[in-house]
Amino acid sequence: MKLSKLNVGESAKIVKICSDRDFKAMLMNMGVTTGEYIKLERKAPFSNLRQYTVRNIGIAIREDKTDQIEVITEE
Repeated sequence: MKLSKLNVGESAKIVKICSDRDFKAMLMNMGVTTGEYIKLERKAPFSNLRQYTVRNIGIAIREDKTDQIEVITEE
C-alpha cells in the first residue's frame, strides 16, 4: 500500500521507494530507507504536508510524494 493511505497514529514498514534519484537521496538523508518503520503523526489541516516519525526523528513530506513510497502494515 502507499504511504499516503496511512491514518494518523498508524505505523508501517517501508518496503519500496519508487522515485527519482534526487528524491530518494533526500529521503535517505532523513532516514527514510527500506526496512525502517514510519509512523504518521499528523496531517496539516490547510496544506498537503504530513508529519512522520522515522528512527525517533520527526520529518515532513508532501502528500503527493508519499504516493511514491510503498509500505506494509503489520496487523
